Amino acid sequence: MKVKKLEIELLQYKTRQNRNRLDELLDDSFIEFAQDWKKYKKEEIIEILSKCLEEKIEIFDFFEKELWKEVVLVNYKINREIIKSWVKYSTLCSSLWQNKAWNWKMIFFQWTKSN
Repeated sequence: MKVKKLEIELLQYKTRQNRNRLDELLDDSFIEFAQDWKKYKKEEIIEILSKCLEEKIEIFDFFEKELWKEVVLVNYKINREIIKSWVKYSTLCSSLWQNKAWNWKMIFFQWTKSN
């Protein structure tokens, strides 16, 4: 698996609080299609993630497929629990990673709530 470790790192609260690390992991061309039907750019997502509450996460059905030599598609499901409020929900996630100058960077992310 080429990017699983990086994908999981992006889900961690510690990483989300680290703007420098987010800048390293997300490509400058990064976009996200979010549950609220909005499209976000890298700078917007870094701001949003830095304000996220801490979550307990469980990842299921992680799937990684190389689409081209330097591009990888990732899909998985997450069960989430917001620690301070005990709110629980599940999401389906998809991302694209591209190897640029020997560094894997996320170029696209989309998620939706699931049952």
